[in-house]
Amino acid sequence: MTRPMPGNARWMWFARHWERPVDVVRATSPKAKLAAGVARAVRQMIDRGETIWEGLTERGMRPEDVLILVSKRQGGLFDALITALKAEGLPVAGADRLILTDFIGVQDCLNLMRFATLDLRDLTLAEILRGPFCGLVDDDRYLFPLASRRTKGETLWSRVQVSDDPDVQRAARFLQGLFDRAHLPPYEFLSHVLDRVGEGGQTGWEMLNARLGTPARDPIEALLSRALSHDSAAPSSLQSFVAAMEAEAVEIKRDLAEAGREVRVMTVHGAKGLQAPVVILPDTTSKPKTGAPAVLASANAVVWSPRKDTDAEASKRARAIAEAKAREEHRRLLYVALTRAQDRLIIAGHWQGQAGEGKTGYEKESWYALCDMAMAVLEPEEFELGRRFGKVSVAGAGGGLATENALGGLPDWALTPPGADPVARKLSAPTSLLGPKTRIVAPFDAAREERLKRGRAIHALLQYLPELPEDKREAAADAYLSRDGELTAAQRVEMKAAALGVMRDPALGAIFQPGGRAEAAIIGRSPELPDGTVINGRVDRLVVAPTQVLVIDFKTDQPAPERPEDVADTYVAQMAAYWAVLKTAFPQREVVAALCWTDGPRLMRLPEAQLLAVLTSARGMV
Repeated sequence: MTRPMPGNARWMWFARHWERPVDVVRATSPKAKLAAGVARAVRQMIDRGETIWEGLTERGMRPEDVLILVSKRQGGLFDALITALKAEGLPVAGADRLILTDFIGVQDCLNLMRFATLDLRDLTLAEILRGPFCGLVDDDRYLFPLASRRTKGETLWSRVQVSDDPDVQRAARFLQGLFDRAHLPPYEFLSHVLDRVGEGGQTGWEMLNARLGTPARDPIEALLSRALSHDSAAPSSLQSFVAAMEAEAVEIKRDLAEAGREVRVMTVHGAKGLQAPVVILPDTTSKPKTGAPAVLASANAVVWSPRKDTDAEASKRARAIAEAKAREEHRRLLYVALTRAQDRLIIAGHWQGQAGEGKTGYEKESWYALCDMAMAVLEPEEFELGRRFGKVSVAGAGGGLATENALGGLPDWALTPPGADPVARKLSAPTSLLGPKTRIVAPFDAAREERLKRGRAIHALLQYLPELPEDKREAAADAYLSRDGELTAAQRVEMKAAALGVMRDPALGAIFQPGGRAEAAIIGRSPELPDGTVINGRVDRLVVAPTQVLVIDFKTDQPAPERPEDVADTYVAQMAAYWAVLKTAFPQREVVAALCWTDGPRLMRLPEAQLLAVLTSARGMV
């Protein structure tokens, strides 16, 4: 359903009713569907050649003409919009604010500094060895032999130095180089690590991109900028820089006032003073936050009244005034948002509240309701997405395209995109098949850390328990989980039940048949992948049988999706990459890609058509 606004404007409604809130928006959530719908609509408007007015001339719409305004960054919609836009192949300016230490790539760089200043940091060194700069991800071959059976006082670094493994020796030379440059200022230290070509033929930038994907570049560039500022302010050292980064949550604000050639996604507050030809408001259906604080101002005094039913006359008046001011601010921000549009305004929102007869899907004091009331007196035009007010022209129809060419007076060759350069060999993370993304997810908040801890524990149990006799698995699971003192008894029981439930389910027996390997590294190329791409990843379980190859990833999401079509795009892209490499490696065997959901448990085979669709899309992006 869509509804419009005055002039060249539309209202679009893409998502259904709200599901239980989560910190990371699932692909099946209303906000994710709304973000995907907005991105798809922008892509279609540009591809169709819909026009906008620039002064007295009409020209085709471009990505930089679009400004998407949200009420807040929290809640998942902000990040989902950026991800969806990039998935549609649209250039996006990215987030206007970045918290540096929330990004794993930034922590990888800080770890290099931590270790360079003190080689006794065994845990830091272990993270570096498994990280993108050393790439020793096979624990059975590398980390366990290095770390186990050490004598008292023997450090992990001393083991690395005397190892005769060629890969570990290469890592030792890289680490020794960190010590050799520990005297440098932070900016020079990081620049050398990132720009230098290593023994593997890749720069630090390329190694980070292969492991973490393109979203890591922006925060690491911001870290470099921060290091340069730190070096310029006073005498600097690696230790002082790391201490400064750890002492505060460093937030970087990027200036998106000037549109480059990218779609901008901002908050309404951040867009004050800006304008754009096309403005989209995607979250307009929620009610205003009009709740008054517990401490209220009354005349020349303050009154503490946490609830309405305890109000005295003075606090009742003060509460009414506070709520009226909140509603006024809610409407003032709507005015700011509406007046950012120069040519076209699009209003959207996901369904609020329960579905059913007589339900509108939006709150009665929401921005959507206010705009709906204002537009009731005008006659709309019905179209496939809902209702539209005003005319939308297409370049080439009615002279729109001719007007654009006349505006610049440019020859045809200047408007023709150049051919793509030959693609060089590149190691890529499996999720890179989705194209450039900036899905920004803070990895260190308490709620996310709780989910990650649960997932890591269940994955570890599924990795090691199948190697034990069945009658010893439960005791081993208890012993492993008891080592984490932060887990409650109920959490230990639930995690053990989830892992043992998978191993005891007869329907999942094929996963643990002979020929299987846990945490298997998959590195290779395939004709199904973009030219020059070499996939570099790890899968939870790989079973190579005489006639069939099973590639399985365990997923601990709750609740698990019911259908393969509802699986998150990142999961499908990951499995499609593994499937393509194994299909090439084992051409005479059937290759099956499946997700094992511990919530059930249930084994979900991903259809070959779904995997091929992701691969075809990835080749098209390149």
